[in-house]
Amino acid sequence: MTAAVRSGNGDRHSGYDATWFAAAHSKNLKHQQIVNTVVCEKKVTLYRTADGVVHAINPVCPHLGASLGHGRVEGDNIRCPFHGLAFNPEGRCVEVPWGAPPIRPSVQHYRVHENNGFIYVWVSETEPAWTPLHLDRSPFTYAVTWEATISASPRDMVENAPDYQHFAALHTMEAPRRTAPTVFEKHVMSIRLNAAGFWVNYPTLASLNAEGTGLIHAHVTMPRTAFRLLEIVTQTPADQGTSVLRVATYANATTFLKGAARKGADRLVSHLAHWGATHQMKRDIFIWAHRVYPEHAHLTKGEEDIAALRRWMRQFDEAAPQPDPPPAA
Repeated sequence: MTAAVRSGNGDRHSGYDATWFAAAHSKNLKHQQIVNTVVCEKKVTLYRTADGVVHAINPVCPHLGASLGHGRVEGDNIRCPFHGLAFNPEGRCVEVPWGAPPIRPSVQHYRVHENNGFIYVWVSETEPAWTPLHLDRSPFTYAVTWEATISASPRDMVENAPDYQHFAALHTMEAPRRTAPTVFEKHVMSIRLNAAGFWVNYPTLASLNAEGTGLIHAHVTMPRTAFRLLEIVTQTPADQGTSVLRVATYANATTFLKGAARKGADRLVSHLAHWGATHQMKRDIFIWAHRVYPEHAHLTKGEEDIAALRRWMRQFDEAAPQPDPPPAA
């Protein structure tokens, strides 16, 4: 008998994946500001200190339980809104306003990594063995960013890449043709495709790379044109039925314009590319929201990469999540 689970109800394994998940676009966290979010059912507070460094914490104040996410950043410290206790970047209490000795319990920290315009956090109890790759964004001058809350699991989105046969029915285009064997190496999946018809009916060479289940980046060119695109797609589970999709699209199609003219052209092309990709992605989002995901799929010829992907994703399985721990005594 085939087990089936509603895709919108979360991952099909116990708990959440042990991988890096995007918690915010970098541009949304200014110096000495705070952003509150939820990752894998855990409350996460991001704050950027005066030196520009990002920190990620469980916002529960170990003093009397108020949310540090509603406090304020002062220099390198975050101050609780309830009694004013200050905590340094290591989580230690460094000041009690009425002169009492600092309390001993520390604020719980999460591992954080910032690059490519995103802030990633690692909330798993396991130790990360890798960090997201640095991507060369220097050829581009402008990015379109987008954020949406959807009913889907990160694994829905990663599996979408090697599911070549769905493009004809859902996206009304020919199934993409692989231009090289799909590679699964450690935490990275790499796919090379000719995806003509995704934007326009013209040869479209795409290099898709998934790093864990929380991040996909696509590098696209069109032969004999100056068009090139970089799209970064991150998917972060908030709970067992909901994910936050964060996207950044960079594109250009000219090499001879300079200065303001170049930036204006890049802005236009980026918006057009983003509109085309989002138009297609919304079709997938609708399917994911109403999908029943079979744990043991009955795959056919031409779907071998889906089977390989599912085997590859097992490395990210983690035990069922535990609730946020109470402050240390």
